[in-house]
Amino acid sequence: MTFSESGKHFCGLGSSERVRFVADIKKGAMVIPQEAVNELQGSYQVAVVGNDNKVSIRPVKMGERIGANVGGD
Repeated sequence: MTFSESGKHFCGLGSSERVRFVADIKKGAMVIPQEAVNELQGSYQVAVVGNDNKVSIRPVKMGERIGANVGGD
């Protein structure tokens, strides 16, 4: 694991850091900004603009939160 371009590790003895990493890759999943996801009565949905420039609401299955983004199927 490298923490910088120079290859020097910044975490010294007795200190700790919090890291997040992807432990699993899901085929067919998308990562989208969480602000794009609406919750309505326990279900999640996103607005999608089609080729005809019309908006349709589509249900999504939520996955893991990755910073300000969420993954889902």
